Amino acid sequence: MTFEERAAAFSGLAARKEGARAARQEIAQGLRDTSWFVAEAASEAAAGSGDSTFVPDLAWLARHDPDPREVDVALGVAAAFEAYGPGAGAGCRR
Repeated sequence: MTFEERAAAFSGLAARKEGARAARQEIAQGLRDTSWFVAEAASEAAAGSGDSTFVPDLAWLARHDPDPREVDVALGVAAAFEAYGPGAGAGCRR
């Protein structure tokens, strides 16, 4: 599977109610992917899922951006925190 195909699959995973545990695991792995494209798509899926348990994974991604020259990862993480609402990242270390 190409990284483009993997990235495209995240939006569908976030919307699924059945198999939520497997979907969550796949999204969490995507947040730690070495491809900025996959990591950004996973951050969008994490935001779309409404699952605030992704906050530590998103904080990790913010600190370990696969390619800091690409702004999409930072914007994806920021959008996820915004989607979770005020205080979502309060317990995360910088």
